[in-house]
Amino acid sequence: MATRAISNIKLLNPSATLYPELGVCLDNKPIKLKLRKGEQYSWCACGLSGTQPWCDGSHRAEGITTLRPVLFEVEKDGEYNICVCKATKNRPLCDGHHVKVQKRRHTNPPQLCVYAESPVYEGVANKLGYKPKQGRWHF
Repeated sequence: MATRAISNIKLLNPSATLYPELGVCLDNKPIKLKLRKGEQYSWCACGLSGTQPWCDGSHRAEGITTLRPVLFEVEKDGEYNICVCKATKNRPLCDGHHVKVQKRRHTNPPQLCVYAESPVYEGVANKLGYKPKQGRWHF
């Protein structure tokens, strides 16, 4: 499994930290939490989770989104400032961006992923009112 170290944490899915979209801001200050070495954590990137700052799978119920939780482990026991404004460039750790962030709502439209010739995808596209053009789906 690919990993990337950031300030005493090991990212288990580093690509999840690269999405440019920001999730819903819960608060304009981080949450200080005691984390333990050897445990895996799943940080909510979308901001829709009811168990902030941890993911509860709410991103799946909201629709099709590019945001995914950031999976990580800490390399040593201790207190960590975990971002809940979702604007940090150092996901999941706070980097101070919260001082510039106003609380925001999820305003970006869902982004669709194309799965060619999928009956499920075609059904969803039809329900959303999209029509195929020259045999291909266009958005």
